[in-house]
Amino acid sequence: MWSAESDWYRNVIAGGLVEIHVRSEKRRAEWRELDKAEERDAAEVFRVAHPIYSRVILRIIARLNGFEGDPAEAALQNLPMLAFRRVES
Repeated sequence: MWSAESDWYRNVIAGGLVEIHVRSEKRRAEWRELDKAEERDAAEVFRVAHPIYSRVILRIIARLNGFEGDPAEAALQNLPMLAFRRVES
């Protein structure tokens, strides 16, 4: 959410992700980077499911990262997206 320079993102890419914490539950996960088509599809699914929240969060992301133009398009062009899949223990 905050760029490819974020510590959490760099740690995941470097192989440091072991588990994700969801509420009080710890979950082992695998990850992969999404390609541009998958990023666009994921963003659209999120936008449809959360129309108000997505507009607000995209404006915040654009402002924090200094993006110009349409916040949704700027985020798609400048921010990487990862997919996570739960791995059974």
